[in-house]
Amino acid sequence: MEIQISSENGIVPSRDQDCAARLQKLLKAGTMDTIFVLSPGEYFLASAIKLEGLQNVKIIGYGARFISRYDPCDPYSFRGAFDFTGCKNCTISGLTLTTDRDPNCAGHVEAVNVDECTVDIALDEGFHLSGKESIRCVDSCDERLIPNKHIYFADDHGYRYSLIRENVIRLYAGQSNQGQLRSLLAGEPVCMKHSLYPHCPLLFTECSGMELNDITVESSPGVTCGIYPRSENFTFRRFQIRLPYGSKRIYASNADGIHVTGLAGKLVIEDCLFEHLGDDAINIHNEGATVYKLEGDVVTCYARRFYSEPDEKRSRLSDKWARPGDTVLVYDRETMLQKGRFRVVSYEVNRLVMEGLAGSINEGDVLANEALATHAEIRRCTVRNSRARAFILQSHHVTVEDCYLYGTAGSAIIIAPDTERWNEMTPGQDIEICNTVFDSCGAYIQERNAAIVIAVQHDSGKNDAAYPAGVHNRIRIRDNLFVNLPGGTVYAAAVKDMKIIGNRIVNCRRNPGFSAEAMHICNCEEMVSFDNLLFSTMALQRV
Repeated sequence: MEIQISSENGIVPSRDQDCAARLQKLLKAGTMDTIFVLSPGEYFLASAIKLEGLQNVKIIGYGARFISRYDPCDPYSFRGAFDFTGCKNCTISGLTLTTDRDPNCAGHVEAVNVDECTVDIALDEGFHLSGKESIRCVDSCDERLIPNKHIYFADDHGYRYSLIRENVIRLYAGQSNQGQLRSLLAGEPVCMKHSLYPHCPLLFTECSGMELNDITVESSPGVTCGIYPRSENFTFRRFQIRLPYGSKRIYASNADGIHVTGLAGKLVIEDCLFEHLGDDAINIHNEGATVYKLEGDVVTCYARRFYSEPDEKRSRLSDKWARPGDTVLVYDRETMLQKGRFRVVSYEVNRLVMEGLAGSINEGDVLANEALATHAEIRRCTVRNSRARAFILQSHHVTVEDCYLYGTAGSAIIIAPDTERWNEMTPGQDIEICNTVFDSCGAYIQERNAAIVIAVQHDSGKNDAAYPAGVHNRIRIRDNLFVNLPGGTVYAAAVKDMKIIGNRIVNCRRNPGFSAEAMHICNCEEMVSFDNLLFSTMALQRV
């Protein structure tokens, strides 16, 4: 393989001059069978480095730190750091990614006026707002900086605020947030995000055989790593999202850590760290497609996002959602049971031709591409202080093993599709969660509060008791430790063939206002549960 070293090609690390164009030119010069060594130092990126069609390329940057331009006054001008399209069998190792300005700021609640829907927030030392910066989300935290969702405002249109004195702002929350304000206390820490979903620092589209080793992300304005259709076979080893040493920010990433939307083949995530996240650490799913017209073998469908109608722009499915030869699964929207399957003859956006239908299909049914039901292995990973969950598993053949999950505001793991708001599929199948520690998870008390939630939709307002067993199939939860939970351990609904074996439960149900059982099981069949030990100060109990 040819070896190219950045310093030998005239590229000198610089915090003051934009290095993006020169690095992109170098990396695009050897699109095949090349090793690129990026010399240690700090590189300023005013725009993303866009790379297409790399094959069998290694990018090695131990000691190289990439500082992307970020403007909190115009946060959606952020264009990311590395954008890969159509790349195959490539390895990226040793890079550190950050931004030149903070994507969020921290403060403490000074006063709350519920009637006026305002919050006065004193910014912490080291943070400053001029009044022009955007505020898109505000989260409250406990003294451990675990998001507690006393308030969790989020609106991509932004919130109005004013400077009432030096480094103290008054945030105008609006009537819809009045209920949250009632639980907010003076002195509570808060994090204010300047953006929610701008460009990803690391973006992969139609890439396959990609390996990321020893990547550290210290600052991300939104989702840190996005994997989009139609990508295949990814491996992450020692991938870290964490605050830089000495930082006073609350979040390292404003949104998800690794967000997978339609990955074929296998996803391996090993020995990784996800700290201080503004949303989920890992979200694995593909798009659903709602059928609204059938004409013989022609199926017209759409992405039902936030209850959208078929002709809306947001109802457009990815143009890579399916390809000839894929197998598509058919689910009944009313029961979420699988009712059929067929092969794809051809596909264009929101329209496909099918053949070999086994079972049935009707208008209103939900489709999922089985080829994009990622087989995932998550091992020896740590998640700490997440605004949402550690892992969302909406796929088939998933293993979570030897992980440590601490301080999630919501459930540590949720297995549930979402066909109403986010349009994410599929129900869980062949999932094993083992030898994992669930510590202080579920800080936000809600109806389904438990460290592991298996449900029919993300939305906790859904009546899980109305759905039959068989939405999810073959779930194994074994040899885990549940400790210091404010609520329950496992909430499971509509599962067929589930085993909960050999788990230990220590010092849980700590919140006196939460009276649910250690395990809440609803409409499940072929369930086995034994040797699960619940320890308390008074007795040892089998559950």
